[in-house]
Amino acid sequence: MESKAYAVKPGFEKPWLLNEFDQVQFYEVDQAEFDKCYEDFKTGRFHFEVEHTTFDPAAHKVFLQSIEAETKQFMVKRNAAGKAEGERENGLLAEWRDRKAAEAENDTGTDHVDDGESGAYAWFLALAATLLTMPCYARCGSS
Repeated sequence: MESKAYAVKPGFEKPWLLNEFDQVQFYEVDQAEFDKCYEDFKTGRFHFEVEHTTFDPAAHKVFLQSIEAETKQFMVKRNAAGKAEGERENGLLAEWRDRKAAEAENDTGTDHVDDGESGAYAWFLALAATLLTMPCYARCGSS
């Protein structure tokens, strides 16, 4: 029998959940409800609320027209916020570059310690790293 790891959770009859023209609706939940839904999903107990409808382009056009002013206001705010954030990031980058240039001017090249006896040196190196965690779940057993 062919293994279908994607089909072990309700709602997944294919390797993907959504199809063309599917509409997704989000709603606000508190942390406790989110945690419960997430745990239910991980354990295969979560059931997606699916409503089968027919897409109506004319109704969608009317909807878009009904929110046109709100959409324009949102876009103006979004663009202003993006510009402000870009300016802030450019300022921070300039400060960082200035700080690095000043550090380079003051660098004596003695980022090590000589213990004076063994001839060994202790070097101090700055390392930058990013640690990402990703939950991974494995399904044990034979197919």
